[in-house]
Amino acid sequence: MKSDSQVSKLAKQIVEISLVNGLVQKGKLQHFVEILSGSEETVASDILAEVDRLVEKIEKESTLLIESAFDVDKGLLLDVQKYFEKKENKPLKLTFSLNPELIGGIRIKLGDFVWEKSVRSNLESIKETLSV
Repeated sequence: MKSDSQVSKLAKQIVEISLVNGLVQKGKLQHFVEILSGSEETVASDILAEVDRLVEKIEKESTLLIESAFDVDKGLLLDVQKYFEKKENKPLKLTFSLNPELIGGIRIKLGDFVWEKSVRSNLESIKETLSV
């Protein structure tokens, strides 16, 4: 039975092999997942779980999510992406989604960082102020 540190080390190596410019390449990762999935060793499921955790963390830290109540010009989205790539010193995957719940404005998420300037957040702030 492999120790937790050995499992973590193997999982980290598998994930590092699948990275291209700091982003996970699913095709490269798939080969290792197939090999481990076919194994009857219990340690294989531990390694797969750790690989999954690491990939999820990398995806979260390298995905720039921009939400807006209205459609945003692609050029503006790319400018925001370039700004954050320069700030973070790494390539980022850009994801845009329409979110009518914002009412107006924008929300940007990158990892644990959330920046929001929306009508909804302003209304919630006013509501909290009036509730005190």
